[in-house]
Amino acid sequence: MKIDVQELAMALEDNSAEVSYHFDRETGEVIPIMVNFGMDDPEEDEAEINDNPDRYIFIDPIDSRTGYRIMEDFVMDLPDGPAKELLDRALSWKKPFSNFKSALHEFPELKEPWFKHHDARLTKIVREWLEAHEIALDD
Repeated sequence: MKIDVQELAMALEDNSAEVSYHFDRETGEVIPIMVNFGMDDPEEDEAEINDNPDRYIFIDPIDSRTGYRIMEDFVMDLPDGPAKELLDRALSWKKPFSNFKSALHEFPELKEPWFKHHDARLTKIVREWLEAHEIALDD
Protein backbone atom coordinates (compact mmCIF):
# COMPACT_ATOMS: atom_id res chain seq x y z
CA MET A 1 0.00 0.00 0.00
CA LYS A 2 1.28 3.43 -0.94
CA ILE A 3 1.14 6.05 1.83
CA ASP A 4 1.62 9.76 1.24
CA VAL A 5 3.99 10.57 4.11
CA GLN A 6 3.67 14.33 3.59
CA GLU A 7 -0.11 14.18 3.69
CA LEU A 8 -0.04 12.12 6.89
CA ALA A 9 2.52 14.51 8.39
CA MET A 10 0.26 17.45 7.57
CA ALA A 11 -2.68 15.73 9.28
CA LEU A 12 -0.56 14.96 12.35
CA GLU A 13 0.49 18.59 12.55
CA ASP A 14 -2.98 20.11 12.02
CA ASN A 15 -4.51 21.16 15.34
CA SER A 16 -7.34 23.18 13.82
CA ALA A 17 -10.84 22.72 15.18
CA GLU A 18 -12.44 22.73 11.74
CA VAL A 19 -10.98 19.51 10.34
CA SER A 20 -10.30 16.06 11.69
CA TYR A 21 -8.44 13.34 9.81
CA HIS A 22 -8.73 9.58 9.54
CA PHE A 23 -6.35 7.06 8.01
CA ASP A 24 -7.77 4.32 5.79
CA ARG A 25 -6.01 1.05 6.65
CA GLU A 26 -7.00 -0.49 3.30
CA THR A 27 -5.93 2.27 0.90
CA GLY A 28 -3.39 4.31 2.91
CA GLU A 29 -5.45 7.42 2.20
CA VAL A 30 -5.74 10.31 4.66
CA ILE A 31 -9.36 11.46 4.79
CA PRO A 32 -10.17 14.97 6.01
CA ILE A 33 -13.55 15.47 7.66
CA MET A 34 -14.86 19.00 8.02
CA VAL A 35 -16.33 19.47 11.46
CA ASN A 36 -19.91 20.63 11.04
CA PHE A 37 -20.66 21.29 14.72
CA GLY A 38 -23.98 19.44 14.37
CA MET A 39 -25.46 21.88 11.88
CA ASP A 40 -25.67 19.55 8.87
CA ASP A 41 -26.07 15.88 8.18
CA PRO A 42 -22.77 14.00 8.41
CA GLU A 43 -20.79 13.81 5.20
CA GLU A 44 -20.68 10.57 3.26
CA ASP A 45 -17.05 9.97 4.30
CA GLU A 46 -17.93 10.50 7.95
CA ALA A 47 -20.76 7.96 7.75
CA GLU A 48 -18.41 5.44 6.07
CA ILE A 49 -15.83 5.97 8.84
CA ASN A 50 -18.43 5.56 11.58
CA ASP A 51 -19.75 2.37 9.97
CA ASN A 52 -16.25 0.80 9.68
CA PRO A 53 -14.28 1.60 12.84
CA ASP A 54 -11.75 -1.21 12.25
CA ARG A 55 -10.82 0.17 8.84
CA TYR A 56 -10.28 3.82 9.79
CA ILE A 57 -7.92 5.27 12.40
CA PHE A 58 -8.52 8.70 13.86
CA ILE A 59 -5.37 10.78 13.42
CA ASP A 60 -4.77 12.48 16.73
CA PRO A 61 -2.55 15.49 16.03
CA ILE A 62 0.77 15.89 17.76
CA ASP A 63 0.70 18.29 20.67
CA SER A 64 2.19 21.76 20.54
CA ARG A 65 5.04 20.72 22.86
CA THR A 66 6.32 18.37 20.17
CA GLY A 67 6.16 21.12 17.55
CA TYR A 68 7.93 23.47 19.94
CA ARG A 69 10.68 20.90 20.57
CA ILE A 70 11.28 20.58 16.83
CA MET A 71 11.93 24.32 16.63
CA GLU A 72 13.97 24.29 19.84
CA ASP A 73 16.21 21.44 18.62
CA PHE A 74 16.83 23.31 15.36
CA VAL A 75 17.90 26.43 17.26
CA MET A 76 20.13 24.45 19.63
CA ASP A 77 22.02 22.99 16.64
CA LEU A 78 22.77 26.41 15.13
CA PRO A 79 26.20 27.94 15.63
CA ASP A 80 26.38 30.84 18.08
CA GLY A 81 25.51 34.14 16.46
CA PRO A 82 22.69 36.55 15.64
CA ALA A 83 20.42 33.94 14.02
CA LYS A 84 20.60 31.61 16.99
CA GLU A 85 20.03 34.48 19.43
CA LEU A 86 16.98 35.85 17.60
CA LEU A 87 15.36 32.46 17.01
CA ASP A 88 15.99 31.47 20.62
CA ARG A 89 14.38 34.69 21.86
CA ALA A 90 11.43 34.19 19.49
CA LEU A 91 10.73 30.86 21.18
CA SER A 92 10.49 32.57 24.58
CA TRP A 93 7.97 35.20 23.47
CA LYS A 94 4.19 34.81 23.43
CA LYS A 95 3.08 32.98 20.28
CA PRO A 96 6.43 31.20 19.73
CA PHE A 97 5.30 29.48 16.51
CA SER A 98 4.43 32.65 14.63
CA ASN A 99 7.39 34.52 16.16
CA PHE A 100 9.76 31.74 15.10
CA LYS A 101 8.47 31.97 11.50
CA SER A 102 8.82 35.77 11.54
CA ALA A 103 12.34 35.58 12.96
CA LEU A 104 13.29 32.99 10.36
CA HIS A 105 12.45 35.53 7.62
CA GLU A 106 15.37 37.61 8.89
CA PHE A 107 17.74 34.78 7.93
CA PRO A 108 16.68 33.43 4.51
CA GLU A 109 19.75 31.21 4.35
CA LEU A 110 18.23 29.17 7.22
CA LYS A 111 14.90 28.46 5.54
CA GLU A 112 16.12 25.41 3.62
CA PRO A 113 17.95 23.90 6.63
CA TRP A 114 14.88 24.57 8.79
CA PHE A 115 12.53 22.83 6.36
CA LYS A 116 14.90 19.86 6.05
CA HIS A 117 15.07 19.58 9.86
CA HIS A 118 11.29 19.98 10.21
CA ASP A 119 10.51 17.45 7.46
CA ALA A 120 12.97 14.91 8.84
CA ARG A 121 11.45 15.15 12.31
CA LEU A 122 7.90 14.87 10.99
CA THR A 123 8.84 11.90 8.82
CA LYS A 124 10.17 10.21 11.96
CA ILE A 125 6.91 10.99 13.78
CA VAL A 126 4.92 9.57 10.83
CA ARG A 127 6.98 6.37 10.86
CA GLU A 128 6.46 6.01 14.62
CA TRP A 129 2.71 6.60 14.21
CA LEU A 130 2.48 3.97 11.49
CA GLU A 131 4.51 1.51 13.55
CA ALA A 132 2.30 2.10 16.60
CA HIS A 133 -0.70 1.19 14.42
CA GLU A 134 1.12 -1.81 12.89
CA ILE A 135 1.09 -0.35 9.39
CA ALA A 136 4.03 -1.02 7.07
CA LEU A 137 5.41 1.85 5.02
CA ASP A 138 6.61 0.99 1.51
CA ASP A 139 9.96 2.69 0.96
